[in-house]
Amino acid sequence: MRPPYSYLIIFLLLLSTHITRAQENQVVEYFNTGEKKSVGLKNAAGFPTGEWVYYRKDGTVDTKFTYNGTDKPVGPFKMYYHNGQLQTKGSYASEGFYSMDGPYEDYYSNGQLRSKGVYKENRSVGSWMGYWENGQLKSKTTYSSEGVIISNTEYHSNGNLRLDATYTDKGDFTGNLNIYYEDGTLFTSQEFDALGNKKGVYTSFYKNGSIKEQGEYAGIDYFKKKGAWKSFYKDGTLQMMVTYDNEGNRLEIKRYDTNGNLIPEKE
Repeated sequence: MRPPYSYLIIFLLLLSTHITRAQENQVVEYFNTGEKKSVGLKNAAGFPTGEWVYYRKDGTVDTKFTYNGTDKPVGPFKMYYHNGQLQTKGSYASEGFYSMDGPYEDYYSNGQLRSKGVYKENRSVGSWMGYWENGQLKSKTTYSSEGVIISNTEYHSNGNLRLDATYTDKGDFTGNLNIYYEDGTLFTSQEFDALGNKKGVYTSFYKNGSIKEQGEYAGIDYFKKKGAWKSFYKDGTLQMMVTYDNEGNRLEIKRYDTNGNLIPEKE
């Protein structure tokens, strides 16, 4: 025989549920033009609770938010395209307004996964994957537990490598960074020091493989250049040469036409 007190516990639980439900009222809200705008529950204080569904004026579902008795979404949410396909799903933290927390997924309108990863206190952490609309891998990015980027590899939609980058503990580029065209030919090549400053020779290329621009960075900050920086036409003819001192100050600029003739500077 079940102990008498167990019936009392069941009764109290049922009574509590009944009272809670009695304090919640389903609410349907409308646009000024009469179309349904949202549906959900509100507690006795008038705040939303549980799942709320929001609609567009054309009747399609726009978003689904979860509330816990405040005017701020907390917990799971979903967003939808006009065609009904899921666009985004994730979760909001209990602390912070619209602060992302937990697994996150984003989709193309055809249902193909666009990206997925994890948020922690509104920061990307761990491994994040990105995809092209055709399903090919687009990117793989790794973040620290503090949300600082550690590494990033990107691909073109045909599967060829676009770039493979590593970063300092502050999220700046470090080491060699090569970026490639879709056909696999080199687009740019640059080296970074341990502080994330550009150093050494920078080179960019046209798709035909000829040099587009070449010069050396001063290595004293991210942008400053030194020495002669040269730009070329596609056929390899010198187009422009800019000279800098070792502190990155520009000293001289010369421009050339497609025949290699120096273009006089306008007074």
